[in-house]
Amino acid sequence: MNNLKLYAALLFMLVFAHGARAQSESGWSCDDSKYQNSMQVILTLQEKAMKINDQYEGDIVSDMDKYEVAAFVGNECRGVGDVITVTKDNVTSQRVYLQIYGDDVPDNITFKVYDKEAGAEVKSTRMKYETFTFDADAIINPYVLNLSLLGDVDGDGDITINDAVCIVKNIVHKPNESFYEDVADADADEYPININDAVTIVKYLVRKISRLGVLE
Repeated sequence: MNNLKLYAALLFMLVFAHGARAQSESGWSCDDSKYQNSMQVILTLQEKAMKINDQYEGDIVSDMDKYEVAAFVGNECRGVGDVITVTKDNVTSQRVYLQIYGDDVPDNITFKVYDKEAGAEVKSTRMKYETFTFDADAIINPYVLNLSLLGDVDGDGDITINDAVCIVKNIVHKPNESFYEDVADADADEYPININDAVTIVKYLVRKISRLGVLE
């Protein structure tokens, strides 16, 4: 029954949203008349993800209305998302419904996220590595979009010794050009970034601990 409600909501959006989208706050827009095909993605936004056994777990964004999500092929917008409300097992949550347009070419799809409150595109440490191939008529549900990766301090998309070095440089006031403070609290003690965060990353890399973001 819950799945029927979800698909009914999606059908409603497909019928009435076509050609009627208001100008987005980000300025992103897609001319769907240029393309022959489309696919649907229902995604969840996740913050401060942690890599555990090659999987990513993190904090689900509770208020997705503050964000605008769009799909791109290169610099060309292929679809702008709408926030929908989903109820499953009496639990209500938000998802982003995204219809992505394309032709018969297996284009590489990437994402951008705009923070409406900040009035700026999200400077993501992980999102630029989240990609998939356009597949006409496909429905992907769910898809988890990681806005950031805990410990990826230099923003290269992975956790390496360079991230620990970045923290040390920041402590001695010689920061890297790329330094993402929001994911540098590797030990989750909520104190200002310090040497313990760098040590925690090293412990994770040499497998002394299995995950970041947990006080041990």
